[in-house]
Amino acid sequence: MLLSLESMNDWIILNVKDTTTREVVLAREGKPADSTEWDIGRGRNPEDIYVVAEVRGPAHHLRKIYRTYFGTV
Repeated sequence: MLLSLESMNDWIILNVKDTTTREVVLAREGKPADSTEWDIGRGRNPEDIYVVAEVRGPAHHLRKIYRTYFGTV
């Protein structure tokens, strides 16, 4: 993955609203951190980072994200 602090042509932009860890999210929801019965997604380590952000960028990148995300639902 490539990251830049400066605006780059043809890159997506994340307007980050919040970041937290998986451990904090699960504690807030009252769920055990080690349960595999309900947790089938990625990011199972307590220190994994969860990002809440608005995604902006070229349409072809946004379509790819959309297909990837909704293709797994």
